[in-house]
Amino acid sequence: MPEVDAIGTYIMGHDPKELFYTRIAKERCIGECDPRKIDIYWIRDGQVTRANLADVKNYRIGVNLHTWAETGERLFW
Repeated sequence: MPEVDAIGTYIMGHDPKELFYTRIAKERCIGECDPRKIDIYWIRDGQVTRANLADVKNYRIGVNLHTWAETGERLFW
């Protein structure tokens, strides 16, 4: 489910539309990668309510250090 990865990426402070596998999933009609188009729900005290994307905090948590072994090119962002 690319929606879970898209929201997780958003919370980590990155643009999920730039993450190659969520973007490709969207292109292949497997799921959505735009957090503005994904329904998000809170479960609090046994109650389920819909959340606004603006209520979901996001944090920039560092730099992606993964590189392509053959070229040294940075992956993802």
